[in-house]
Amino acid sequence: MNRLTRKQAEKRLREAVEKYPPDTCYREKDNDGHYILANTDISYDGTITVCILHGRDSYLPGVLVFGVPPTELVRCDCGKWEPPTEHQIAERKLEQPVHCAVCHKHEYVQ
Repeated sequence: MNRLTRKQAEKRLREAVEKYPPDTCYREKDNDGHYILANTDISYDGTITVCILHGRDSYLPGVLVFGVPPTELVRCDCGKWEPPTEHQIAERKLEQPVHCAVCHKHEYVQ
């Protein structure tokens, strides 16, 4: 496995944030709904992934999904992302699933 130097990782991460800005609305290629990026991560080998926050109109409103390859997202930049409603939050209040896009497992947090 080729590990990046700190300088290489910082450069690659900056490039990813410029290409996939967090203040933009996104959609997944296969799903409806709107998402925003909560953060961008880089692994030791330089693989870039993002954490997306599902909006009100997605199939998992208010849920964070980790490990999503940004290439699976489509930048729509429509500005239609809205946070989940109070009712949607109440439905998930006791068991909030956090989905990992890498291993496809769910963890439940309170």
